[in-house]
Amino acid sequence: MLKNIIIDTDCGTDDALALLYALDSDKFKITGITTVFGNVTAKQAAFNVSYILRLTGKENIPLAIGQEKPINQPLRHSPPSIHGEYGLGTITSTYMSKTLRSITAVEFIIDTISKSKEKITFLSIGPLTNIGLALTLRPEIAENIEEIIIMGGAYLKNGNVTPAAEANIYSDAVAAEKIFSSPCQVTMVGLDVTTKVIMSKKYLETMSSHKKYGAFIKSLTSTFYNFLSENFNINGIFPHDLVAIFYAADKSLFKTINGRVYVNTQGLMLGQTYIDRRKKYIKGTEWDNRKHSKVCTEVNAEKLLDEFRKF
Repeated sequence: MLKNIIIDTDCGTDDALALLYALDSDKFKITGITTVFGNVTAKQAAFNVSYILRLTGKENIPLAIGQEKPINQPLRHSPPSIHGEYGLGTITSTYMSKTLRSITAVEFIIDTISKSKEKITFLSIGPLTNIGLALTLRPEIAENIEEIIIMGGAYLKNGNVTPAAEANIYSDAVAAEKIFSSPCQVTMVGLDVTTKVIMSKKYLETMSSHKKYGAFIKSLTSTFYNFLSENFNINGIFPHDLVAIFYAADKSLFKTINGRVYVNTQGLMLGQTYIDRRKKYIKGTEWDNRKHSKVCTEVNAEKLLDEFRKF
């Protein structure tokens, strides 16, 4: 049976790769795509998603624009040197899909999940503001959520914004903490696995010859490649969000651990994801009723990249 999903994205380079794969996959029924601030504004992310929907011939999928700022912290956008001026490398998109809904992403999420006859898997590949607000406003929708899969966080790795924090969690730590403290089944696909998947220069050159999307992939990835090469001496790119989509498609590629996850919402450690793996402990703290999440620790990077090459 197809997995019924909503994808929430801040549509930068790796988001676009994730969307290409998800839209082409026979494993998903995409109920909607929502956008959020992050790599770009939520509105620009909607332009970018619209571009990809038109490119893939999937303009029947509903689209909704979401939050432009975090719940309770200063706004942070990625610098254009990472994903390009408009988030898609050297590509400029000003086209908006005809399936754009007049309601907000938060309203769309609440309406879609509450009315769905099948449980929804929510794939968050940007800051968690939209789903965090949706669960705050209508906590009962948690009953109709199969799983929330998050590209975000770090367990044994340092962050990529600060030593403590990964970008999506850091961008709205309050929203992230709302998700990890919710009754939903949550899976964290964080830097521990996403940085083990590297699209090398040779791999990207191969993908630039893709039968349908070669030219797009070449233009899409060039800015991100140059950023990592010039600043970190990395000759390739990390397709962070694509890895999260692959978790939804094929969990056999991953190893996970279970633990209670807490997100630091203030101070120097803002956005840190702390995982409590204790099986026995003295009760009487706010950790007691926190549901265990799954945290990805290993990934078959070679097989993942091979599967993406074939799509």
